[in-house]
Amino acid sequence: MKYYNIFIDGIDKSGKDLISYYVIHLSNFKYVVNGRGILSQLAYAKLCNRDATYDLTQQKDVLNIYLEVNKEDWLLRCKKTNEQTIDYEKNIAAFKYAIDIVNQSSNVIIFNTSQETPYSIAKHIVNYADTLNKGE
Repeated sequence: MKYYNIFIDGIDKSGKDLISYYVIHLSNFKYVVNGRGILSQLAYAKLCNRDATYDLTQQKDVLNIYLEVNKEDWLLRCKKTNEQTIDYEKNIAAFKYAIDIVNQSSNVIIFNTSQETPYSIAKHIVNYADTLNKGE
């Protein structure tokens, strides 16, 4: 069986840490889960006007997850945690740009954390990763 590295990306307060925790425990520590992968690298390079290139061939055995969050929900999350707000639309656009690039070499799975619970999203991620591993 081949185990996949799972990278969970999204703007701040999209639920990366909580969902990572659930995936780790629901998979009984089978998968290595990281917050911020190639999607964040590409998005923040664009946002910061960095002339950076990334080797997408390294994404072969990586499961990239992108977490969307509705703006109204995101604003409430920022307020609750006293997080400074960012330019929501600009950051979302940068991640969409990154998704378009990564989708050329591997798939990005997208979940909306305003519409589905962290537990449910984590179960989907674990099931998807398990299905990929069965095919190896």
